[in-house]
Amino acid sequence: MNNKKFFFLIILVNVIMLFLLVHKQNKIIKALYELQKLQEKKEELIQKQKELVLVCQKEQQLSSVQSFAQDKLAMLPITLKEVGSIVEK
Repeated sequence: MNNKKFFFLIILVNVIMLFLLVHKQNKIIKALYELQKLQEKKEELIQKQKELVLVCQKEQQLSSVQSFAQDKLAMLPITLKEVGSIVEK
């Protein structure tokens, strides 16, 4: 009888260990899936950052600023003579 209890206890411990192992594997797979999603999001954000830096550099170019001032703000270029007369007034 004692032998049967011991054998049953060993089987029970093995079944519990098996369930714990499966649970651990599930958690690892879930963590790896989450890591992959985060890496994809990181790559997407890095690409967006590169695009925004490119747009920012393009907008800071003198020709871009000049065309924006003339087209959107209706500013006209002034001559050096006009600068002198503005300061004198």
